[in-house]
Amino acid sequence: EFQTAENHLPAKIDYVFVVPGTTNSQFYDYALKMAMVRRARVALINFESENWFNKYAPEKKSSKAWEQWKRVASASSIILSISEEGEIYGKEFYTTIPLNCLQTYLYPPINTIAADKMAHIEREKRILLLTRFSGDVHKGGNSIISVVGEHMRGYTFSILVGTGSVPDHIRKELEVACESFGV
Repeated sequence: EFQTAENHLPAKIDYVFVVPGTTNSQFYDYALKMAMVRRARVALINFESENWFNKYAPEKKSSKAWEQWKRVASASSIILSISEEGEIYGKEFYTTIPLNCLQTYLYPPINTIAADKMAHIEREKRILLLTRFSGDVHKGGNSIISVVGEHMRGYTFSILVGTGSVPDHIRKELEVACESFGV
């Protein structure tokens, strides 16, 4: 049986952080509703804005992709971009916001405790690619063949796919390229 978190949330919440990414408008509806019911402030995590994305992406996205982000921004106390560059574009893009809304940035942290625990582990000759191949040409997964070369000889090349899988034609090209360079 599906249950919402509504009855499991504390009565007092200071902030509702909205991490956008879904096209399901109910996600955003629910986040804003919970903020209102719990009298919490809203914080929008800004990974990208339409003006920034479409300036550089090889395939542009429709404004519709950011409609819900803008709706959340209009109720936000803070819009937290993940980089200084993102904040610059965010300030140009998110203009229908409360007067006291803070627009700033905070680079994603590294978990230094976990990283320090790995210091004694012997390094492998491994290259790890984190990507997705479906619907996000700007991630570069479809052009990965162009980086395989002699400089990778003796390395293991691993791919962690976030959404979907490695398309068969890319997998075959990668296998041929890797084999020819001893990867």
